[in-house]
Amino acid sequence: YTDWCGYCKKMDRTTYKDATITSYINEHFYAVKLDGEQKENLVYNDYTFKFKPSGRNGYHEFAASLLNGKLSYPTTVFMDEELGLLDRVPGYLTPEIMEQVITYFASKKYKTATWQEHVKGFKSNLK
Repeated sequence: YTDWCGYCKKMDRTTYKDATITSYINEHFYAVKLDGEQKENLVYNDYTFKFKPSGRNGYHEFAASLLNGKLSYPTTVFMDEELGLLDRVPGYLTPEIMEQVITYFASKKYKTATWQEHVKGFKSNLK
C-alpha cells in the first residue's frame, strides 16, 4: 500500500473491515501491511532493504523485490511457511474475491487445483 493509494484505502474500509475476512486472515496468516514508499530500512534474510528516491515519491526496495519491480498498489502477496513467494494478487479485492483468494492459499488448494477449479466449487461464508 501507499499513503496516496485510493484503492488501498477502500480495501481498508471494506475488505479489511469485514469480520469474516479479518477472522480468517488472523487464523490462517501472519498479515503484514507494508508501505511501498516507507523510508525506514527493513532487514529480511540478513539483507537490509532501503528506500530509493526516484521520481516524485521513490520506492522501498523490499516492495520492489516482492512485486518483482511492478510497483502496483494495492497488491496482496502470499508466502508459504518457509517465506517462499506463492503469488502476487494486484488490485482492489472485494470481500467476496478476497475470501476466494485467502481460502485458496490457506487450504493449500493451489497445490492440487487451478484457480478456476477453486472458484467454480467455492462456497462463501460471508454474511
